[in-house]
Amino acid sequence: MNIHELNHLVHITGEDDDGLPDFLVNDIVDLHVTPDRVYSSDGTVSSNLTVVTEATITGTLPVVTLTIPGTWNSDFFYLQINDTISRDWVLKSVERPDSSQVELKYNVWRTHKILRIVGKPEEDISLFHLFDVKGVNEYILTFEPSLEAPQNLKVIETGPTFVSLDWDSVSEAEYYMIQSKKSSEDEFRIVENLARFTNFNVTGLIPSTSYIFRVTAGNALNGYSSFSSNVTGITMGIFRLLINEKNVLVIVQRSQV
Repeated sequence: MNIHELNHLVHITGEDDDGLPDFLVNDIVDLHVTPDRVYSSDGTVSSNLTVVTEATITGTLPVVTLTIPGTWNSDFFYLQINDTISRDWVLKSVERPDSSQVELKYNVWRTHKILRIVGKPEEDISLFHLFDVKGVNEYILTFEPSLEAPQNLKVIETGPTFVSLDWDSVSEAEYYMIQSKKSSEDEFRIVENLARFTNFNVTGLIPSTSYIFRVTAGNALNGYSSFSSNVTGITMGIFRLLINEKNVLVIVQRSQV
């Protein structure tokens, strides 16, 4: 049995395209897991692959030019460079000089973490990857802003154990994530990550307690947006009715946590 280190599913386009995904593979083990072979869905294997790790990006977003130095004459081309484009921008197209498009689904991807050794922590490294048949020295990259952060987050109602939130709808959002924490805490926790509407009841809270809430919008294509501004909500206290020794009604509120 042969074991191959898969770098990424790719798609070999051209006249003989069978519509099935192909495989960019690291067979010669190295620390950086650099791909060195392409396994086609028809069973053929090619090591005629040029790997490039240097390129320049010029221009102003949303459209920039990716320029790759040097010459090569190989069947396949793979580029890996540091990704200097903010994650707030989503890649929409990659165009060759002849106006043809590189397929985004398989042949262009961005990564922000890497695991070099099993059992060791992930490294935060933002990389841009491009696979192409033959490859060219210049590509035009078109981006668009990712989802906007939800606006006007507010508390519309409180009770002893709940806080009701409301915010403005975000265009193209498919769902929302709500996070909360006590005002005295440092870390937020996820309350719900697939809320479908622009209002939500956060339940199971402690009476007479101050909480901080925030919301982010998401969809399957772009992931999540940045967070909304924080909003504070204080749950209501629990009141008890007591009769003292003089038969006077006394209202007692539980102290704030």
